[in-house]
Amino acid sequence: MLSIIGLGINCDPTLRGIELMKEADEIYYETYTSPIDISKLNALSKKLGKKFVKLERRDLEEDVEKFVARAREKKICLLVGGDPLVATTHISILLEAEKQKVKYEIVHNSSILSAICETGVHSYKIGRVTTIPIKEESFDPESFYEVIEENLKRKLHSLILLEARDETNFVSINEAIERILKLSSERGGIIGENSLALAISRLGYSDQIIRFGRLGKLKRLKFGKPPHSLLLLSDLHFTEEEALSRFLR
Repeated sequence: MLSIIGLGINCDPTLRGIELMKEADEIYYETYTSPIDISKLNALSKKLGKKFVKLERRDLEEDVEKFVARAREKKICLLVGGDPLVATTHISILLEAEKQKVKYEIVHNSSILSAICETGVHSYKIGRVTTIPIKEESFDPESFYEVIEENLKRKLHSLILLEARDETNFVSINEAIERILKLSSERGGIIGENSLALAISRLGYSDQIIRFGRLGKLKRLKFGKPPHSLLLLSDLHFTEEEALSRFLR
């Protein structure tokens, strides 16, 4: 039996998730799709009296057959930050489980896609979600910018997820704004320093930061530890304007 359990946006598993962990023979977790509060994860491990083993991307992608095969004879849990099937590639694990005829269960939880509504933005006005990845020597994609521009042309907000591998290696809100402004300038785009956005750090945590304003001002602020997200705004409904005014600084 394979259980893929969402920990929510603040490492807060559901009762069903905890029940499955108590019954598990082996418990694994990954942090490459979404960061997890390790101190809370360690506390959960201690409370349950279970060892949690970290997996890397290759374990769940290149070696997914081996991982799923372990669940033929044992009760295996995989812990994932947020919702296990939102902004992840874990559908491939389910397909492999079906191929191997391994039973599985998905335990859903909160994600940035639902929690963003705390800000007052209308969820139906959010367009295609995109991600700004960490720059590497031979990897600096720009496709996220095309998604943002297309959303704005359709009068839709753009939720931009910022990759975070750990607390020191992540795309900050400040870096994301600089990269967006640079691409817009190079392409003669419609995004500039006066464009409105919502900067979000650690949504759902006790130390969350939410700031509403123009990109030129937001890029100079400090947002602390990840995860970070950016919501680039299109035309606002008057109720959105009222709600967002709470986060003006």
